[in-house]
Amino acid sequence: QDFVQHAKSGYDLICVDVFVEAQVPAECRTNEFIKQLHTLLNKDGKLIFNFMRFLPGEHLPLQTYFNSSFSSVDEMTMHLGDADNVVWIFTK
Repeated sequence: QDFVQHAKSGYDLICVDVFVEAQVPAECRTNEFIKQLHTLLNKDGKLIFNFMRFLPGEHLPLQTYFNSSFSSVDEMTMHLGDADNVVWIFTK
């Protein structure tokens, strides 16, 4: 989060793979954080965001904001025991 707040724009690719235990920290799941990532990307830049889903639907608020902010999205889901590892690839 600190890097995102102080970085300058101009990235073609940003990867978010931030976990504390098995959870993405709350501050990395906010609309403001996603907006900052979007601002840092060049036109047609890609954002790869890794997320662990333990409960059905817990990813929907985050995914809804992503979908409204980016022009396209691809999703890969891997089932890992009692959770799903979801990797989104967004294009600005």
